[in-house]
Order: sequence, then C-alpha cells, then structure tokens
Amino acid sequence: MTPETDLYQIFTQKLGFKLRLKQFAKERGIELTIAIVGLFIGIATVLVSNKIGVHQEILQASRMTDSYFNGVAELFARGMDENQRINLIIIARTEAIIEDLNQIKKPDKLASIITFVSHLKPKLFYREDDGESKRDKYIFLSDINLEGAYLRNINLEKSRLANSNLRKADLGGTNLKDTNAKRVNFEKANLDRVNFTNADLHGANFYKASIKEAIFTNANLEGAIWVNGKRCEPGSIGECHFK
Repeated sequence: MTPETDLYQIFTQKLGFKLRLKQFAKERGIELTIAIVGLFIGIATVLVSNKIGVHQEILQASRMTDSYFNGVAELFARGMDENQRINLIIIARTEAIIEDLNQIKKPDKLASIITFVSHLKPKLFYREDDGESKRDKYIFLSDINLEGAYLRNINLEKSRLANSNLRKADLGGTNLKDTNAKRVNFEKANLDRVNFTNADLHGANFYKASIKEAIFTNANLEGAIWVNGKRCEPGSIGECHFK
C-alpha cells in the first residue's frame, strides 16, 4: 500500500482495531511524528514564556521597592518631622507603591514597605490630630493582600487594615492597638503576643490562628470567627462569647 492510499480503505478493511491502528501509523507515521513534536514544542514555549514572565515580575517588583526606599530615605534625610509637605509626599508615594504591588500580587514586597514605614515613622499610618500641625492624610492599608507576609514586632497602632488578607501571615509581637481591622482575614496567622487593645475586629476571621499571649482588652470581637470556627456573639468585647 502506497502513501497515497485512501485512509478510508484502511478503516473499511475487515481488520482488528490494533491492526487498523498499526496500518494507520505506518501510512501516516511522519505526519504523526511532526504533530507530536509540534505539540511538545508548543508546551515548552508556553512554560518558558511563563517562567520569563514570573522572572520579569520579580525584577519589576524589586526595582519598584528599591526606587521607593531610595526616594523616601532621601526625603527623610531632609527632616520630615519639621516639614508637613515632605510627610504628604511620603504618604502619596507609599500609597502608590502599595497599590502597584498589590495589583501584581507581591505580599512579601508589600510587607517590606509597611515594615520600613513602621520603623521610619508609624504616625504616618493614621490621621494625626496632635500638636500644632494637624495632618488629615495617612497611609491606607485596607483591602490589600498580605497573605503569608512577615510583619513581626512592628508598630501598626491606629492603622486602617479593614478587609485586608493576612491569612498565614506572621505578626508575632506586633502592635495593633486601636486599629480598624474589620473583616480582616487572620486565618492560620501567627498572632502570638499581638496587642489588639481597643481594636475594632468586627467580623474578622481568626480560624486556626495562634493567639498565645495576645491582648484583646476592650477589642470589639462581635461577629468575628474565633480560632475554633465559632462566631462571636453580640456583646463580645474583650473576649469572644459563643454558644
């Protein structure tokens, strides 16, 4: 049988399925080989493209954070405590990079920005009403993804974290006193020794979180999901009440 043989003739012959398959492979072996090789090349191209894309995202995030640190450090060197305008520039730059890093899903880089500001000047996380010069603008930390982030032993007092994702994050020893943490996802997070004094934790999720030595004095826990999976009832102030 020649290569030009009609394939219809092969499958109309009274042959078993295996014999038909062997005959088909014999007649169209080259075409099948080319098709299979082409398929593997296509898959390899997609995998390489994805790997390159991920690498480019990592480089982009690193360049963004490096540029931010250099710029803010330069502003800080000018004496930001005495210059309200410099404070506002730092806040604007910080909010911009937080939004960018959140969009490309880089919680580790986001955590480094937040840690940097908390050591630099934690007052930038909330509206400042003290002193002669009042400041209405502050760095907004709500609605961001910080899953698995490392945020240990930093000061986030009075910050606004509502609706953010802190699942599996490590916040051991962090100060969250007076924070607005409504509906924050703390599932499986390390919250050991965290200070939640006076924090608004309404509707937050603490399922399977570690809360050893955590302080909840006067914290609003109404509607929160506790570590055991039960929901805190109305009137849960300072501790979770459930049936």
